[in-house]
Amino acid sequence: MFLKLGSATGISSIMGRLALKRDPVWWQRLAALPNAKNTLACRRVMRVFADQTMPESWGPYSWDSGSHLVVNVFENFSLDPLHLWVRWLANRLDLRAGEIRDARWSYEYQEKDHDVHADVIIGWRDDAGEAAIAVEAKRPGELGKAPLNPKDDPLTGHYLDYAAMQGIPRRKQILLVSRSDLATLPSYLRASPQLLFWEELAAVQRAILTSYDCATAEDLHRGLRQHHAHLGIALEAAAALELSGSAASPEHDGRVALWLAGFDSYRHFRKDREFPAPMDWLHEELPMRELHKQKKLGAAEWFEPLWRVSTSTSAG
Repeated sequence: MFLKLGSATGISSIMGRLALKRDPVWWQRLAALPNAKNTLACRRVMRVFADQTMPESWGPYSWDSGSHLVVNVFENFSLDPLHLWVRWLANRLDLRAGEIRDARWSYEYQEKDHDVHADVIIGWRDDAGEAAIAVEAKRPGELGKAPLNPKDDPLTGHYLDYAAMQGIPRRKQILLVSRSDLATLPSYLRASPQLLFWEELAAVQRAILTSYDCATAEDLHRGLRQHHAHLGIALEAAAALELSGSAASPEHDGRVALWLAGFDSYRHFRKDREFPAPMDWLHEELPMRELHKQKKLGAAEWFEPLWRVSTSTSAG
């Protein structure tokens, strides 16, 4: 087969696509983008995208990797200002005590004297104080390649031994897998509330994020379905949820508009199509290899418990 290059523009376009594949910029791999550089949300996603130790083949820049799946799904919850998704999880695990006042989450948390890192840790504060959930996530099909590691069994609580968690009595570990991998798990886990399915989480996400009274709710629902499909999550209906809906605020409307712009960018880059950055500040962001050289994560970023909640912080 011969490829005919009709013009310099055609050659430039092909070279541009090759560059996107070899050395992408982090925002080209994420739908729910932070609205500014110096925010908690930006620090949270940089823990994944700026991690120089992750091989390119399974790091967040790879469309099919577990870390790409995790950060894309969980960052969508930044559109839930009332933390309804945390309330749903807390109720499922019998951890909720009254109103959830604030919540945070973070990725790849680790401590110097602990031998594992958690894919996600969710922390919140309610009427009884702090609580936390550690999430071990497996991408669809991953469990079929090897038996479940004992540390990943949510009933062992291996990810609950971090020093930062010792003052938090209400804490549990969950395992997040595809429903298609259920048969590969031990029988005692299959009906456990500490086993969560990607399909279930995505359905709950769509139900919660579109329950807010927002003029673009239909566009958001359509975009979320497409986003989940891009991520390889089978679509299913959510179980009945107690969602009363909340009046939209200008801030929330702005976040939804930004998500729609971010997803528009995301879906173009999945097809190797160039697309302008949704916000001006993103033009200054470094490509993957340069980012890993110039902005290497240090101890402060490795061990910072971004998931911890205080009375004066928000999920950002």
